[in-house]
Amino acid sequence: MAQLLANELLIIAFKELLNDTSFKYMNSICIVCKKWKKLIELVLTEEIELRLKSKLLIGKKYCFNNRSIENIKYDFSDSTCNIFINGNNFELYYPYFFNILESIEKRKVCIHFKYENKEEYLVEFNLGTLLFYEERNSNEIMEVKYNIEWNYNDCMCISKKDSQYDYFGIIIKIEKLIISLNKMCVILDLLDEKLNTKDYQYKYIIKRPTFDIDDFVCDFSQFTLEL
Repeated sequence: MAQLLANELLIIAFKELLNDTSFKYMNSICIVCKKWKKLIELVLTEEIELRLKSKLLIGKKYCFNNRSIENIKYDFSDSTCNIFINGNNFELYYPYFFNILESIEKRKVCIHFKYENKEEYLVEFNLGTLLFYEERNSNEIMEVKYNIEWNYNDCMCISKKDSQYDYFGIIIKIEKLIISLNKMCVILDLLDEKLNTKDYQYKYIIKRPTFDIDDFVCDFSQFTLEL
């Protein structure tokens, strides 16, 4: 009974400390004091789940749907957040243009996070590189398949190819996001403006304006003109 009461008091203290500091700071305490690791993780994941169910949106650029998230589960064994996605509300379309010189097309797999009713900025998480390649199926018909090279070992997504796709593109439905607690803390601290960018080391997780002029400018350097 005394131990239970002590844990409840610690949880209250950790929640107040989280409000006064940051997600990343609280997560760093887990490394220093393993005795409190599970309690701190519990406080952090409860707050993450609360935000995901209330004001934190996950989506693709310029398209956020508050019905995308179906469920959230935290895995204490490897400290990862498992975010189950409604695939019908989270589709990514990727065009591809195979040529004679290159048999593989590459595209970034980017997921975006933002708070509801805050349009100034968002956090872009580049999960990895999508590799398209052509392969003959059992009927000897060329079919486009894909693999993903992840940027982080502790962050990835579970996806499937939509059966409906055209010759120049493919639709991928995201079913689950697996994001480490450490990276999730970074995302939230960026959104909360609590992260010191001078010591920032995550080049694949960036805070950027929601509407960027570069998104509407075509990079013609990737094309070559043969006469």
